[in-house]
Amino acid sequence: MLRPESWSQIYTPVTLNDGSKYPYGFGWGITQVAGEPNYSHSGSWQGFRTYITRYLAGNTTVIVLANMAAIDEDDDRPEDLARAIALAVDPALVVPAESKEE
Repeated sequence: MLRPESWSQIYTPVTLNDGSKYPYGFGWGITQVAGEPNYSHSGSWQGFRTYITRYLAGNTTVIVLANMAAIDEDDDRPEDLARAIALAVDPALVVPAESKEE
């Protein structure tokens, strides 16, 4: 439904008023993993938490859907579970600590 130009805009980091870039496109966090783009998005609504991450390097997408009762503040967040699943599928998909998407 979207043209390639639209996807390019979605996955382009925003330019802030001071001219610097911030690693967030239209709804997607943008990082680099294994030398390739990694796009992610999280959300929550009425007791549910979600996370999707797309690793282009490994041609891997992981989606985690959870209710808050299953994951509390002391347990793994959906982001952490998604990263663990991606690593189990492809050990090259390590997110550097300083660029972990939130």
